[in-house]
Amino acid sequence: MERKVLNVKVLYPPRDIVSGFKTIAKIFVLTAAIVLVTNASTFAFSSQRYSFGLLNHTGKTITEIWVSPSSSVGKNEICGFTGFVKTGESDFVSFDSPGTSECAFRVMFSDGSDYTYAKVNVSKIDFLTLNHDGTIDYN
Repeated sequence: MERKVLNVKVLYPPRDIVSGFKTIAKIFVLTAAIVLVTNASTFAFSSQRYSFGLLNHTGKTITEIWVSPSSSVGKNEICGFTGFVKTGESDFVSFDSPGTSECAFRVMFSDGSDYTYAKVNVSKIDFLTLNHDGTIDYN
């Protein structure tokens, strides 16, 4: 009887499969990092909206209110209000944050004059009163 010899080889995963798993792992980590960075930047740059009531005690009719960061009054302004608020009347003001809660308001009046109220913390305002002497009251 003839004897047959079997040649048995131990099989190891080929190197290209191992490197394939490493590539997939790298892609997964990179994708997770991109998702985290995208969500973080979306959160960091998401716009906050401020809204509050406005009472006009200036003695003039308000036609516009422009909002900017207190550090750059008159620059990068966004419109918070257009319309007419006669003296003694109130209205609602709503605007996207200019990047900070400490803002300056440039108020335009129907006679063409304007007045700037600086360093107003809009995050703490429910109701804002603009007074004829250039002061503001808010709560």
